[in-house]
Amino acid sequence: DVCSSDLVLVTYTAPAQFLVSRLENKFEQPTQSSVGNAGGVIVLGGALVEGQVPFERKQIVINENGERLTTALQVLKQNPKLKLLYSTGSGQLLVNGISEFDAAKQFFQQQQVDSKRLIFESSSRSTYENANRSFELINPGKTQWILITSATHMNRAVRTFEEAGWSVIPYPVDFQTGTSINYKQFSPSKGIQLWNRWIHETVASILYAVRFQLD
Repeated sequence: DVCSSDLVLVTYTAPAQFLVSRLENKFEQPTQSSVGNAGGVIVLGGALVEGQVPFERKQIVINENGERLTTALQVLKQNPKLKLLYSTGSGQLLVNGISEFDAAKQFFQQQQVDSKRLIFESSSRSTYENANRSFELINPGKTQWILITSATHMNRAVRTFEEAGWSVIPYPVDFQTGTSINYKQFSPSKGIQLWNRWIHETVASILYAVRFQLD
């Protein structure tokens, strides 16, 4: 029946692996020389949990997108002259507890990153606003900036930033698939995770394409 076929589709992860890998394979890791010659690093928010839990527990909580942060720290360590722009806002209509902006400030302070190297854009609620409000803040001209976000999100992010006037060096992280498909994998949790990522990015990309045409 329909329910059984849906369960098999979710449990058997190969189709979702294939679709997600097509998103993740669009951009390769940048070379060290290109990173070192960049004007700075842009990290898109989404790696830190906001709300009551981190506020009440008095701890920074990192979610499944945490490689955006760890990679950013690695790039800053290897390239002491680079500055970092963290672009985020709040997913909450009314901020209840700690916002991601405040969590990010605390995170980089705890990691002992010099505050003079940090720039925060804290009012955006979407990739579109990340790109446009960050451009207004930095005014980079033709200088290339490294863009760090999840590999599934990178294609939409690059297009959105370029539409806003940026010249970016994609640095995809947080990969959900390998370089080959595991045809023997059966996992409801992994299947749901992969399908959620693919559906989210596919729908968002269509909406953004329409928006760019209207603009």
